[in-house]
Amino acid sequence: MRTPLCQAGLAAAIVALLAGCSSAHRHGLADKAGGSATQPTSLRLAYVSWSTSGPDSFLLRQFANRVDTLSHGSLRVHPVDTNYRAPDEEAQVARAVRAGRFGLGWIASGGWDNVGVSTFRALQAPFLITRYGVMDAVARSPVAAQMLGGLRPYGFVGLALVPSTLLHPSLHLPAQAPLTVPASYRGIRFLVARWPTTDALISALGGKPAFTVATGGPGALKPLLDYTTAGEEVVTANVVLDGRFNTLFANANVLAQLSAGQRQALERAARDLIGQAIRARPSEQSAVPSQCEVGRMALASPEELAALANAAQPVTQRLEQDARTRAYIARIRTLKAAIPVDRAVRVPPRCLMR
Repeated sequence: MRTPLCQAGLAAAIVALLAGCSSAHRHGLADKAGGSATQPTSLRLAYVSWSTSGPDSFLLRQFANRVDTLSHGSLRVHPVDTNYRAPDEEAQVARAVRAGRFGLGWIASGGWDNVGVSTFRALQAPFLITRYGVMDAVARSPVAAQMLGGLRPYGFVGLALVPSTLLHPSLHLPAQAPLTVPASYRGIRFLVARWPTTDALISALGGKPAFTVATGGPGALKPLLDYTTAGEEVVTANVVLDGRFNTLFANANVLAQLSAGQRQALERAARDLIGQAIRARPSEQSAVPSQCEVGRMALASPEELAALANAAQPVTQRLEQDARTRAYIARIRTLKAAIPVDRAVRVPPRCLMR
């Protein structure tokens, strides 16, 4: 099963529609049973998960239940785990929602770059979002609403920017050296989501982005990994390249067909989803014991962290050539400066790779 960043590019797909569907079906909105106004309206929500018990699946089920409760049963959301696969699965689900095959969609924010939407690029600025407190503040800030507003010209309505996970580099054991300095990335191929900014960052550090699975041994394709998922690897615990967010969005035409009460229930449940994601997420420190049972961890020194950030600076500079992205990065930096720094992750000596 893929680890969280491997899933970062995995969003959703479509299912075949029966010929002769009604207009409502063609727009991702299921008919009310029997045409009665007392029957619930159904919306299908497209996503992709490699595990039906994965965190995305769990959150989307919570969201569906919340919509049902808030709408008093008049609106039902049905998450559809479908079969689009890397490397362009997020673009496929966005196109499917835009075409009206689904009413709702769920993809990682970085995936929007592959369908021409640039409004979320600041979230991937290297070494900008390195703490969960910063992620959470961004998701609840006006910046999130403005980024989601950038979906409007493309036929979508952004409902929520949902914080997911911090992305740490990892290398399959036995590794010759941990990923703590740019030289340790040189020549290594990393399995990543096909996002232009992620690809540029891996290349800037000396690695080689790749989008297919290879097998075995040092230097084999390995993901950038959220180390809350244990595995036989060495994870650099205090290096956070960026943070993953998910986006919940709707087809604008489908949303317009709902009643005012149904829209309010959907929007309220989307806001609640942010808090649910934060509460369900384990802390980084709490994940250390399980990782140490099956792998190793490394810590970069302050000098090594500075060297990595310096190597990635050209990527940030390219992002800042766009005025809107530059403004978003500046605002995230301001939010970051106002949030207390977390206590450093503590790694037991027996687990530490030096």
